[in-house]
Amino acid sequence: MTRLPEMLHLVNPVAPRAIVVGDPGRALELAQSLLERPLMSNHQRGLWGYTGAAADGRPLTIQSTGTGGASAVAVVRELADAGVRQMVRAGSAVAVGPEPAVAGELRVVAFAVPGDGASRALGGQGPVRPDESLLTRLRAGGTPSVGVLSVDVLPQDGGEAPELPADVGALDRQTAALLLAAGRFDVRAAAVVAFPHLDGDEDRRSDWWRAVGAAAAAALTDAG
Repeated sequence: MTRLPEMLHLVNPVAPRAIVVGDPGRALELAQSLLERPLMSNHQRGLWGYTGAAADGRPLTIQSTGTGGASAVAVVRELADAGVRQMVRAGSAVAVGPEPAVAGELRVVAFAVPGDGASRALGGQGPVRPDESLLTRLRAGGTPSVGVLSVDVLPQDGGEAPELPADVGALDRQTAALLLAAGRFDVRAAAVVAFPHLDGDEDRRSDWWRAVGAAAAAALTDAG
């Protein structure tokens, strides 16, 4: 079987642990705030990635995945091939359900339900659970948990409002596929999501985003 070219073109080594984000601009922002002397490890397809020393002095990679499950799956596989063995998704989500989270709040993903094509292509049938040790570390700071339903098209983009499985409090575009791909490629993975402010206040958005990244970094920094 022939293959397409790799999504990533790694010009510097990646670390055994990584924070993965959708937006390349967020990857840059987190690299500047969390890493010492970050070096760009990838700029192919606009999927910026950086590797540098984390707070514990050991290397940490921050890599963007693009939008959606299909892109995330390809990036996870290539990071796994390059030696990544632990990762935490630091992402955004849409709050749903009878008691939705409010803008600016963080939630640790307790499980993700496959509702997207990439997850189904990977055989996803029921809730996908993160690595238990990373989940425990993410919860150590007291951040509440949430169940996520991953979909291809959010309602805001014209998708139909999905029927929510029990205990689901958020929608996103890629957590289920990312966790399934990580399991397939022998990577321990978990996720933390937050609910963005939409008021145009860039300083507040930056503070919010750094908090999401810091939560992911803390879980990986404590990981053995």
